[in-house]
Amino acid sequence: MKHLIVCILILGMPLWLKNCLGVEQQEERMTVASIGEEYLYSDELQSSIPSGLSKEDSSFMARQIIEKWAKEILMYNAAKKNISDNAEIEAMVEAYRRSLIIYEYQQQVILEKVKTTIPEDEIESYYTKNINNFLSSRNLVKGVLIKAPVNSGSLEQLRRWYTKDDVETVEKMTLLCLQKGISVDVFLDNWTSFDDVIDQIPCEIQDQTTFLKGKRTLDLSDDNYDYLLYVKEYILAGQPEPLDYVSPRVRSILVNIHKKEFIRHFEDEMYNEALKKGDLSIYE
Repeated sequence: MKHLIVCILILGMPLWLKNCLGVEQQEERMTVASIGEEYLYSDELQSSIPSGLSKEDSSFMARQIIEKWAKEILMYNAAKKNISDNAEIEAMVEAYRRSLIIYEYQQQVILEKVKTTIPEDEIESYYTKNINNFLSSRNLVKGVLIKAPVNSGSLEQLRRWYTKDDVETVEKMTLLCLQKGISVDVFLDNWTSFDDVIDQIPCEIQDQTTFLKGKRTLDLSDDNYDYLLYVKEYILAGQPEPLDYVSPRVRSILVNIHKKEFIRHFEDEMYNEALKKGDLSIYE
């Protein structure tokens, strides 16, 4: 095994002190460890250590990084000596390198050429044609959840408001909750998992379907809080998720479809152009 030299530097040591100690520099880079012709430099070491650590923690992490670096180099050197079929490995490395370069080039071209803005009518059309792919795995709801400290003095007023969804009433209800330090979650315009809503109140609903098809309100208390729940709309598990709920997902699907179609056309054009110019020859 080649001789191993490991030199742990005190991080942040002034340059003049390093020079006085006779530490050699190579192109203004300080060597902290070396194995044969492999070197680990102080700037590489320091860039791997988070700022704000204590001197002891920095020193400990530096030793760990150097040890990991040394073990990797030693293992690699041993592997090179003991793995005989280097030609196959080189072929694998070249294949990976080629794939990586192709991928990076494709991403660059996609970034320049493919529009990621998807029209709403295209989103709706894809959703309608593939609606069975968007069946909900859980109950979804829109509504209001209020959590008021016991004896807050505002419960009766909130009871009159929490099942109304007109803008004026919702604004008054929200303002009152803010003034009184009452927790209010208004999700009248956003679909939410009913399980996530129920998790916030001290109540276990055994049959969510019956509840959602029924009154869809709760008014209950524990030792510390009064809870008011109103469900305005619902989607049962197994039914199609609403378009406004899945729209971001559909948009992402369509962007990926456009990217794949662009790459396919791009490759076909390059192929046909090479044939036309005679750059590509196919021998039968």
